[in-house]
Amino acid sequence: MVSLLAEPIQSFEDEIKDSFDDNYESTSQGLKQSEGKLMVQELYWPFIEQMARVMTINKEKYPPKNYMRPMDKEELLAAAQRHMLSMWLGEEIDPTDGQPHSVKVATNMMMYYCQVKLYPNA
Repeated sequence: MVSLLAEPIQSFEDEIKDSFDDNYESTSQGLKQSEGKLMVQELYWPFIEQMARVMTINKEKYPPKNYMRPMDKEELLAAAQRHMLSMWLGEEIDPTDGQPHSVKVATNMMMYYCQVKLYPNA
């Protein structure tokens, strides 16, 4: 009877080692080039989620993607300034809905940014 295992099975690590040059170490870290790519890991995702929460709370007041329709950019700046004023006066949370004023400033500025990008000559 011929054994199917006549040759020793090469371990996975040995197989990996054979696919690299002689400088391979099993403990070395792999490399991933990220030069020139967006550093999304630097975003604070709980803040982004909070912005989505503000947009969700306001979905009853405004139609979807309303911020992408032409609107008065000055109104967006004024809204952001009102929230900043509240923060300067020591109020961190908007009593109207329990959301942070800082997040509302960021949300207003996102909408302002969209207006500038979508309607640069308005």
